[in-house]
This record gives sequence, C-alpha cells and structure tokens, in this order.
Amino acid sequence: ASSSGDVQLSPSIYDAGPGDLEAAIRLACRQLMKHSLQFVDFLKEAGLYKNLSNTGRWALLGVGQEWAVHQFVFWKTTLLQNLEPGITTLSTQQRLEDVQQQVHNTPDQTAFTEALLQAIKVANQYREHRASTTHDIHMEPTVGSELWTHTTRTVLARELAIHSSEILVRAALQAFRECDDPNYEKIKKIGIDGVRDNDDLVHKLSIEHAYYEGLCRLALKNNKKYSLDDLLTKWDDFPDFMIDWFTTQRKISHVLRYGELIPDTLSKWMTRDERLKQYRWVHAVRQNKFDDACRYSLEDSCTPQKPLHYVQFSLGIAKLASVVSASEDELRKDIINRSEIAAIQKRLLSEDSKNTPLKAPEDLLRVALNLIKDGSGDDDARAGVAVDGLGLAKSLDNLDMAATVWAQVISVDMTDWQRWIESGIEPTRNELLERTLFGEVWKLVQESHLDNHTVQYDKPLEKKVMAKIGRGNELQRLLRKVSSTTLQTHSVLTGNI
Repeated sequence: ASSSGDVQLSPSIYDAGPGDLEAAIRLACRQLMKHSLQFVDFLKEAGLYKNLSNTGRWALLGVGQEWAVHQFVFWKTTLLQNLEPGITTLSTQQRLEDVQQQVHNTPDQTAFTEALLQAIKVANQYREHRASTTHDIHMEPTVGSELWTHTTRTVLARELAIHSSEILVRAALQAFRECDDPNYEKIKKIGIDGVRDNDDLVHKLSIEHAYYEGLCRLALKNNKKYSLDDLLTKWDDFPDFMIDWFTTQRKISHVLRYGELIPDTLSKWMTRDERLKQYRWVHAVRQNKFDDACRYSLEDSCTPQKPLHYVQFSLGIAKLASVVSASEDELRKDIINRSEIAAIQKRLLSEDSKNTPLKAPEDLLRVALNLIKDGSGDDDARAGVAVDGLGLAKSLDNLDMAATVWAQVISVDMTDWQRWIESGIEPTRNELLERTLFGEVWKLVQESHLDNHTVQYDKPLEKKVMAKIGRGNELQRLLRKVSSTTLQTHSVLTGNI
C-alpha cells in the first residue's frame, strides 16, 4: 500500500473486541511501516483509532520511530544498511544487537556508537513532535508500548558500559523506567555515575529518576548548592536512605543537620542503629529535649569498652543537660557519682588511662589499696590516694569499702602505733595529725567534699575498721584522740564523730 486510501480492513474488524482489534492494527501498522503516519490518519477516519488503548497508541508511534531511525540514520551507515525493519520488532532489534557485538573492540565501534546516538536523537524528536499531535497521546507510556528505545534496551545498556553521554544516559534511563525493567536501579547507577563530572546534570537526572545516592553525593560535595532540604519529603523512602548513606560515609554532621527536618525519623534510627546511638543527645538538644539529652549521655557513659576520655565527655554533657532540665535527683546523683569514679581513675592510673575503658569501682579500690600499702611517693601523695579510695566508697554509698580504706591507712603506720602503745609515751594530737597517714587523711576528709557519713571516721565506721584491723582498745583510743577534736583551722565541721 502506498497511501491510506489503499488500505482495506476486513469488515469483521469493526466488530472485533478491543484486544483483537489492537493486535490486528499493530500487525497491519508494521506491514505498512513506511506509511505508518497515513495509516494512523486512516484509523482516525474509520473511527477505529479512538478505540485504541494508551499502550496501543504508543506502539503505533514506536513503529513510526523505527522507520524514521532506519530512514534517516541506519540506511546511511554502512554497518547498518541491511537492518531494514522486519515484520517483528524482536527480529529487528536482535539483528541490531548482533551488529553491536560484532563491532565491539573493533575500528567500527566508533561508527556504530555515532549511528546509535544519532538514532536516539531521531527517535526522541519523532516522539516529541508526533505524540500529542499525530497520535493523540496525552499519557505516559506503559509496559508493552514497544517504543523504539524500549525495544533497544539491551543495546543501550551495553553501550553504557563502554561510554557515557547525556543523550545515551537519558535514553537508557527513560526506557528502563517506562518498561518497569528490573534492571532499572542498576542502569541508574551506571548511567548517572557515568556523567558524574557534570554536577548539574547528575543533580537533574537524580531528581528525575529518584537516584538517591547521586543526590547524597552531591550534597556531600556542595551542601549549599545541592541541599536536600526540599527533597526529604519528595519520596517516602528517601529520608531512610539519606540517614543510612551519610552514616555509612561517617558524615554524622550531615545526618544531624538534615535530621532536624525529619526529627521523628532520625529518632527512630538513633534508637536502633548502634552507629548513631552516641549522637542521640545532640539530636535531643536540638529539639530542646534536655531530659532526654541528659539520660542519653548518661547511658552513653555506661557503654562497655568506651575509653575514659569518651566517658568523661558524655558525663560532662549529661551534667550540663541536667542543669537546664527537670531531671530527677536520682539521675543527677548517678551523674555525679560516675563523674567522680572517672576522675579518680584518671588520678590513680597513668596518663595513658584516658584511652582505657572506665574500670569498676572495686577494681580501682584494689589499685588504691596497693598504692597506699606500697608507699610509693610521699605521704601527701598516699593521703590523696586514700581520699580517692574513700571517694569510690562514697560513690557507691558503701560503708564496708570505706572501712577497708581506713584500715589500710592505719596499717601503714602500725609499727609506730604499736611502739607508742607499748612505750606508754603518747604523742600529742598535733603530732599524731602530722606524723601519721591516718592524721593526714583525716584532715583531708574534713577539708574536702567527702565529709559525709559514708566515709567520715565516726563511731559506726570505727566499729567496722577496728574489726578489720583486729587490734585492742589502746589503738582505738589513740585513733579517737585524732578524730574526736575539731581542727581549729577548719571552719565548717558538722560533728560527724
């Protein structure tokens, strides 16, 4: 047939069901490919075109695309002159794939690529100019539309593996998306990453095709120009992807910055993702939830194997948050006690201890007792260690632990205590204060913030201490001589004896 006037359809076609009608028209259009435009006009005149589905109309446009590609590109290219369209789309595209494989890594590769890019341009122009006018199409194509770019998806994908250009990338992305091809996600990564040197193009394509990684990568590169602020509500699953991607890249500042726009989502992530738990307090502070910030920081300080400097930092944040929050007294007490234990560990151990985890109070007590017993350093240093030991007892409100420290302090000078008892020559109180470790520690306790019932050498504690030492009343009397009189230089004694 050379014109629409030469086309004749069986009278029964007018009575055919929608499926049979569409199949018959598609076949006829391929048979009349050179005259596809006239055939569409004929269908309109015959009153049949209006019965075609959106997919059927796109299929007829695809036939016109294929002929335009052959007419304006392929027949002019030596490699492709023999690819005259056949009765089926499959056979035509299979032959195109065969040629692509034959020229791979040969001198003809460039000619094939140039022809393919020109063919894409022709196909796109045909679609742009004919879709709404000639073919009366006002909806996007769907699976089965058989546009030329749809049927050449394999060719486009192979070409992307060799080189990337905007026209090729756009054609491949559009075809795989419209066909709902399972390889669409893979093509997005290959195609858009292939033009990553063009930031503006990557940004545009990433938005058009919901390529989240491209958007996050650009935001990381230039957060001001390619901000994600307006995109976090564009796709339901994008916030989760964004949080996970930046966390994996260890760009927590970006997670927190964008998390302010999606606070509930970030809160859920911080609850379940171990990588983010240590930053919960930051998110809480930004939402003015200081109670939560206090609690999170205290919990972070209890994380096993965290180095001492991290523990002290977390406790510092907890202490600050507690000042401006309505935190319970018990919580504040926990913060103070753990802070004291951390500070004691830093004093008792070497400077390198800042990189070691926070030790249990019982372990630190053993260190303190050994330092008191060994006598390394002067009495002032040992007295300071003893006070730290008492501080550990105070943090746990442990009377027995305090008694253990006092017993060790007394035992250091046991030779002198015994000599004074046996000789009957009794030192004055001032001499006992100056010449014994017990006297030095007692003075320090009176002058420090440790002067409470748990650690103060009063009668309840004295009973436990004497039981640990196992000595008689004479030693007890000498000890009371030190502890029963108020220091004249101390202005705040409260009578804890």
